[in-house]
Order: sequence, then structure tokens, then C-alpha cells
Amino acid sequence: MKVLAKRNIPSSPTCLFADEGSIYILKDEKDKFMLILISPEDLSTSDISSFEGSVHPYSDPAVDENMVYIPLQTGQILALDKYSLEPVYLTERDLSFVMSHLSVAGNSLVYLCGIPLADIRRQTTDAYFIRTLEKATGETISKSKMIRGSISSMEANGDFYLVCDRMMTRFRLDNTVEIGGRAGLTPQGSPIVTSTKVAIYGQNGVLQLFNKADLSKAGHLQSDKTISRPYIDEQENGYWFTTTSIYAIDINRCSSVRMSELKKQTMSDPVFWNDRLYASSYDGHVIEFNPYNQQVDFLQLTHGPLSRPYLMENSLVFWCDDTISKVIS
Repeated sequence: MKVLAKRNIPSSPTCLFADEGSIYILKDEKDKFMLILISPEDLSTSDISSFEGSVHPYSDPAVDENMVYIPLQTGQILALDKYSLEPVYLTERDLSFVMSHLSVAGNSLVYLCGIPLADIRRQTTDAYFIRTLEKATGETISKSKMIRGSISSMEANGDFYLVCDRMMTRFRLDNTVEIGGRAGLTPQGSPIVTSTKVAIYGQNGVLQLFNKADLSKAGHLQSDKTISRPYIDEQENGYWFTTTSIYAIDINRCSSVRMSELKKQTMSDPVFWNDRLYASSYDGHVIEFNPYNQQVDFLQLTHGPLSRPYLMENSLVFWCDDTISKVIS
């Protein structure tokens, strides 16, 4: 691995996101935010645009082949042309201004909405629904019925898999709700869905499995402490980066094998690129793992926490507080 390009960026950006063709930096300012477009070739600035409003603190933007979708603190979504950064539409504002898990699903935008409940001291949310929008226009296609309880994670995979009040739950857009087994942990990230299983994982290094057919409990895998989401490939083989090791896992068969020692504490989900797995560490290293010979290599970019890897067409991009780096293998 080596660093191909490096540049400074505005300190403490609100969010950085990317697709294979562009890198986007959001920077919140007073009553407005900036969107900075970065070229992945040389990390130069391609465009800077400013918009009124504030970026939503709980939902990351989404991007597809034509547009960028930015959730705002008001609960609205600002859709921008991906190439000119000109506004295409702003969705209507309503009471459901708590949102998360914005994702593109075919010709639709889907996200989780929360209805805020306020008392004298604080504002909370314990009532949710799933909203589906027409991607091209922002018009509402459907609203699901209300889901009540504390939702700790969600994954859209045709259906919606949620951990709601510590129960594994499947929610369909036709308003069918199925409740399965009890979650024995607090999920660290969104559920993992394979052809036969649904899995959740926690910082304690436990991967709890449920049968996809009826959401009944199906066992668990135990590893070391971790915050990293297991990587699952198209053949449903998996790798899990923990604080001390890298494990090969088979979620469908509920099995795991320790493959390599890992001397850096992983802080990101891994990505697969050029027959290698890449992740980042708390002390500023890029972690490279070759699953074929089980070799682990490191490249230091900074001395503090490093972002997850963003996969470009021919490189990986990482950022820390005020620097962005382009890495090639």
C-alpha cells in the first residue's frame, strides 16, 4: 500500500460520503451548510455550493447515479443534481422530523421516521413508521403503520429487519409485522441478512443468529470485543475484524475460524477491493488483509482515529479530522 495523494479539508466536517465517481464533504455552519465536491483523481476541489438549513444529525446522505439526497434537520430531504449540485426538489415538511436509515431502493427512497414526544425536560421518540418516496420527485408513495418501542437498528433488504424492544422484528411495506426471538445483546449496527439467516452483533463479540424464515433463534458465534460489522461476500462467506483477530465466519452454518492475529484495534467496517479486505484502526492505520495467504499489513496515515475506507474506482479514500488521503495497493 502507498499514499497516492493527500490534502487538507475543512476541520471537523459534518459528514463525508462517496460513490465510485465523487467524494462529498458536508460542513454545517450557522443557518446553512456547504457541500464540497472532491475529485477522486487528485483530491482537488471540483465545486462548492452553499444551502440554507442544517444537516440532519442522525441520518447520513444517500447518492445514486443521478442525484444526491441530503436529510435536513427539519425532516425534509434536499435532492441535488449529482453533477451540477443544483437543487432538484425539497420534500414537504411534517411532524415526523426524526429520521434515520435513508437508503435508495430501486426507484424509491426509504427511511425510518420518528414522532417526537416532548415533556418539560426533554424530547424523546418511541413511535416510528417507514416512509417510501418516489425517488425522482420526492412525492410520498406510502407510510407504514406505526411501530412502537425502542428501535436500536434497522436493515432494508427487500423487507425491513429491526430490533424493536429487544425483539427481532420483520416489517413489510404491506404493513405485515412479524416478531421473532429475543435479542440477547444491544446491536452495534444494522442486522446482517443472508439467504437463510438474520444476524445481529454487539461490542461484546457475540454474533446472534435468527432463522430468516420465522425469526426464531438459531444460535450464536463468539469472538473478541469489536465494533466492526462482519463483511459478507456474494457467496455468503464472511470475515470479522475484532480487537485482536480476524475470523472467517459462516453465518448460515453458524461456524467461525480464527485466521490471523490483529494487533490494531479496528474502528470501521471492512471493504473488499482487489482481492483484499481493508479497514481502519483507532491509531490511524489502514489495515490490509489478504484472505488467501492470511497476511496482514498496515499503513499509517495519522495518529488518531481514521474514517472507514471509501471505495473509489481505482483507489481507497480515508479521512481524519482535517485530512483526506487516497491510497492504492
